[in-house]
Amino acid sequence: LANLREATRSQNLSNSLVSNAKSGIRGVSWSTRDNIWQVRIYVNGVERFLGRFKNKNDARTARKEAEVKYFGEFAPREI
Repeated sequence: LANLREATRSQNLSNSLVSNAKSGIRGVSWSTRDNIWQVRIYVNGVERFLGRFKNKNDARTARKEAEVKYFGEFAPREI
């Protein structure tokens, strides 16, 4: 049991790699009305809007940076 760490259910779920997003990136969605990527993250049940991006990779980077900022060691890791 030496490799286990204390975590709340919320922290444990934030470390999940599963994403139902059509973009393939949790929290990143395409706005068909505006033709732009939108990025959001939920922190303690509160939605935070992270921005709008023309480039999908910029949207991914914004999301990943926010995950590290808000979830720290519990941020999802890349596969």
